[in-house]
Amino acid sequence: MKEWLVIFGWLFVAASGALILVPYLRRKQDLLTSWTLFMFGSMNFVGFAAIQSGNSLNHLYTSPSSDDYVTFMVGAVAFYAVAIFTYYFIKFPTKLSHRVLRKWPPRNPSVMVKLMPVCVALVLGMVFVPNVQFLGQFMLFFGLYGAIYAVVFMFSAWRQRPFNVFLLIGLVVAIAVAFVITNTGYGRRDFLSVIVTVPLCWYWLGGRRRSPYRVLASIAMWGALAMVALAGVSLVRANTNTDNTFIQSAIAKIKAIPLSFSIRSNSEVLFGGDAVEASLAAIHYYAVRPVHPFFTVMYVVSNPVPRAWWPEKPQALGQTLPKDIGYTSLHGPINFGPGIVGHGAQEGGAWILAIYGFVFACVWKFFDSLLVEDPDNPYLIGILGSVSGQVIAFARGDIGLFWVLILGGFITGMVISIIARMLFGTEKILPHTVTEDQLMEMLGDDYHSPVSAQWENSY
Repeated sequence: MKEWLVIFGWLFVAASGALILVPYLRRKQDLLTSWTLFMFGSMNFVGFAAIQSGNSLNHLYTSPSSDDYVTFMVGAVAFYAVAIFTYYFIKFPTKLSHRVLRKWPPRNPSVMVKLMPVCVALVLGMVFVPNVQFLGQFMLFFGLYGAIYAVVFMFSAWRQRPFNVFLLIGLVVAIAVAFVITNTGYGRRDFLSVIVTVPLCWYWLGGRRRSPYRVLASIAMWGALAMVALAGVSLVRANTNTDNTFIQSAIAKIKAIPLSFSIRSNSEVLFGGDAVEASLAAIHYYAVRPVHPFFTVMYVVSNPVPRAWWPEKPQALGQTLPKDIGYTSLHGPINFGPGIVGHGAQEGGAWILAIYGFVFACVWKFFDSLLVEDPDNPYLIGILGSVSGQVIAFARGDIGLFWVLILGGFITGMVISIIARMLFGTEKILPHTVTEDQLMEMLGDDYHSPVSAQWENSY
């Protein structure tokens, strides 16, 4: 049955790549959206990971049966088939995007630069505010994501004034600071978010109007550099002095990146990894044990409550699974990335995966519709950029935890937007893919027509 897992993996890689590239080359879909980032991550953490697992001589965490392989493939098909159908054929997320989140602050260069102190304050709050219950978690979100929003705002300002040297210097400084801030602690996904944010800004603030092949070539070159940097960070993240300060730890990791490539087996850092292995462990464990439907929802809702106030608060599957299967007792503390299908095994099987496929795809579609309708909006680009690492790694992660992190990026964007609206006013953004009658119905006294809107060629 392992050979079928390999075949499934190759088919999944081909299908995922086609869903990203074919609609883009036909100008039916944008290249860098929450959906395409998610599918790109799925191609790696489901497709390539299945190939690795099927070709391995020994499994890492369990000894799966033939039924476990079948359960994994059926679960993956249930989730992705529903998600794909929902994203491309269900219309209400797009219709909803025409009605909500249509008021934003100005986005001219002056406002972008004036928002820098707000982003700096958020970063300083993460560094210096004591890690007290409840407040500490939000300050961590605001600080990490605030550094990435600073990159987006400076890129937007420079894009509107490309010959202003001071804006260019500010952008370079913002990127450098974001790399340092996001490379603290575990840091890998947040570091990835900074890497992805740069091409995101370039694409949505003008690059999307270029030839698709030129865009793909540019993204591919940036992606090659990004993979090298990310592999280095992944290999050194656990090999720095724990006695260092917050900033010293980040700088030490960045300095250690070149040396890290003397370590072998780097391909496992970049492709696949243990995602399917962890999913198979969850499937094997819960095949003969009670399941917990909608555990992910309960985890997300209860997460803001400090554990000191609620000791029995639900723990993430990635934390409990290694203990439950006995891996922690043999190898020490570790967190798994059970993946989407692994969570489905814990929560009831294919039926819960189908429900999650529908709900998650609706979220991706709603946000992507907002961005397509207002492609030069730095606040929306900031939301996607700040959580892009979580979106790419979503297919391998603890999905409850990742939803918490994604919501943290969204909340950070809303906080910055509210502050900016209080300071600089509000503009009403009108969608540009609606009919003329719908536009006249929505038209208010004050509005901003997106500078990148192209009525005839929007997609």
